[in-house]
Amino acid sequence: METVRDYKCLSCGAGLYFDPALQNWKCQYCRSVFNKDQLDSYYRAKEEREKQRWAQQGRKQAASAQPVELDAYFCKNCGAEIVGDHETIATFCLYCKSPTIIKARMQGEFTPRYIIPFEIDHKRAKEIYGKWIKKHLLAPSAFKRDDEIDKIRGIYAPYWLFHADNVQVYVRGTGTIDRVWQSGKTEYTETSYFAVERGGFISYQNVPVDGSKKLDDMAMMSIEPFYYERMTNFSMDYMTGFFAERYDVDRESLQEMAKDRMSRFAISKINSTHNYSGFTEEYKNVSFHEVRADYSLFPIYILTNAYKGKNIQYIMNGQTGKIYGEVPISFKKLFSVFFISFLIVWLILGMGGVLLD
Repeated sequence: METVRDYKCLSCGAGLYFDPALQNWKCQYCRSVFNKDQLDSYYRAKEEREKQRWAQQGRKQAASAQPVELDAYFCKNCGAEIVGDHETIATFCLYCKSPTIIKARMQGEFTPRYIIPFEIDHKRAKEIYGKWIKKHLLAPSAFKRDDEIDKIRGIYAPYWLFHADNVQVYVRGTGTIDRVWQSGKTEYTETSYFAVERGGFISYQNVPVDGSKKLDDMAMMSIEPFYYERMTNFSMDYMTGFFAERYDVDRESLQEMAKDRMSRFAISKINSTHNYSGFTEEYKNVSFHEVRADYSLFPIYILTNAYKGKNIQYIMNGQTGKIYGEVPISFKKLFSVFFISFLIVWLILGMGGVLLD
């Protein structure tokens, strides 16, 4: 079994890239476009021919051997060596830009079940980010340079999608209703108190929690939502031309975070069912019977800028273009704005004084 697999154009043999706008695979040279069924059919036939060839050569054992996970991979297009760290799932050749797939990283317990394909390509991502960062007038000039914006990269981020059926929710508290009236010049308020109990069941599907230590949790939550109706079963084909990161936080470590998100939503939902003008919680409980999770890959664009010894991370939703990131203020620009403003005010006041004279 090959460790690295190329995706070639069925017409001219050049590299194929997944085009988010077309939702198909496109050749960078002859512009041919292929859908998933065409590629699946071609590669199934190719793999069958490879199996027959190995059998004829008496190398069935080599063909069925498990791939060895390595840190170094070779580009089959130009012969260059590609090095990936332990978290790398997919990469492309840094020399000839040919897309390659590291299949050994995508097997066993690290195989995702679902994937949401990119819908924003690299060119569009640069445009969206460029407009966004340039709106921040006091941002450092280096952040706005075209060569810096060009470094934004698409990556499939690891997520755990949590599911829970028949989650039991119970809330007890005191509700109040105020009645206000006026007699003469005096306003009166009457407050009535009611014992309130609310309970019910709620089910959850696809509650996302990112499975990467490298990605900021607040940033990942801030670029939500993702459109799950466009999620599909994982296929290596969607990986071509994009990076991907293997999860480094397992589902057990993130389950409590997912349950906390579900609990807060459940309490908020159950509290919205009463019509009291005020409500004070006295007791609440959320019981989970079974929590499941699926390892999935979501599309994001990421750009890291260095500023005053600190790395600042910007993340964009690869479906919607929503961006999150803290933009530092350039004190040189701030001083310039202050100085120019002061100068304008001084000139206006000075001219006013001359006119009065």
